[in-house]
Amino acid sequence: MASVNDYYAIRSITVTSDSWTAVTTPIACNTWTLRPQADVYIRTDFSDPNTEDTIPAGIQETAMPIRSATAGNRYPNSTTLCFLKAVTGSTTVKAKFLS
Repeated sequence: MASVNDYYAIRSITVTSDSWTAVTTPIACNTWTLRPQADVYIRTDFSDPNTEDTIPAGIQETAMPIRSATAGNRYPNSTTLCFLKAVTGSTTVKAKFLS
């Protein structure tokens, strides 16, 4: 899916309770936000339950690290950020990426 520019992208990610879904950056970015319509689990390593947390429905999970003027974008295009799994059934997670 293409975006109008290389600086801002929004995606709708379908997540089920059957398997872990990778969240990858569609553009090179410095900030990303996830907002699920229903409760979801989030992991940084899908095979390690010690990396798991829960994002409640409607709550935004945001990563906004300090940007380096010389290092470029913190998250290159196609970087896997995390893995999501619905607590029950399936849901949609709104993902926003900002350069």
